[in-house]
Amino acid sequence: MTGIKVTIGILGTAATAFFGGFDKLLYALVMFLVIDYFTGVAAAYYTKTWNSNTGTKGIVKKVMFLVLVGLAATMDSISGAPEPYFRTMIIWFLLGNEGISILENLGHMEVPIPSFLKTALEQLQTREVKK
Repeated sequence: MTGIKVTIGILGTAATAFFGGFDKLLYALVMFLVIDYFTGVAAAYYTKTWNSNTGTKGIVKKVMFLVLVGLAATMDSISGAPEPYFRTMIIWFLLGNEGISILENLGHMEVPIPSFLKTALEQLQTREVKK
């Protein structure tokens, strides 16, 4: 049992260092990732479009989001900036991305979404990038 505790301690410490700490912002991202995955599974079940390949791709994608956070934390570390600017920007971007995805999943299940959120979602989906 002691070996398991030591292993968990080492892995937890390494993960915390890789992510630049485990603060409220990272906690929120982890929650959004989990909620998005489960609402995605529920929406796929609801619309009868679920398959294991799609589910596996979703998990891999979310793990890569966390890798992106770790890379941003590394960039902050080597930049010498006094605050974690890259990490914070990446996490806020991913929170927005996951938030939109959660709303889409709920919409697929015909869950009522307030009109202002629907409008914001539609604008984000149809907006073109200016060059």
